Amino acid sequence: MDHHAVKGHRMVTDMALLGGEDAAPVRAELRYYRSDPLAVEMQLSVDGEPTVSWVFGRDLLIEGLRRPCGTGDVRLYPVHESVIITLHSTAGKAVLLSYLPDLDRFASHILSDVPAGTEITHDDIERELIELCQL
Repeated sequence: MDHHAVKGHRMVTDMALLGGEDAAPVRAELRYYRSDPLAVEMQLSVDGEPTVSWVFGRDLLIEGLRRPCGTGDVRLYPVHESVIITLHSTAGKAVLLSYLPDLDRFASHILSDVPAGTEITHDDIERELIELCQL
């Protein structure tokens, strides 16, 4: 797997889609937006197919690097230098193998920018209310 550094609030890394005879390579891009401080977006692309986007809790990503967690559609399981990410939808289930240090670097980056417990203060609700009142 190739590993890439965090750039801004975005990181591109390679993962592997497990479950078939061979693990298929997956291009994964993680994004974090200060306008949605409690969520992380993960965009996945396999062999040039259309990108699939998953949005899940930032806390789930952070906790899932240290211990198994998740009870919904997204679950994380750290295993040695990897993290297994399972995605459940009405279309089926996908199991991804990711590189723990990449995800840890991304989590550290977003935590240094928006520390845990301060997410709400970074969401500029007052500005949005003023903009709505001006309509």
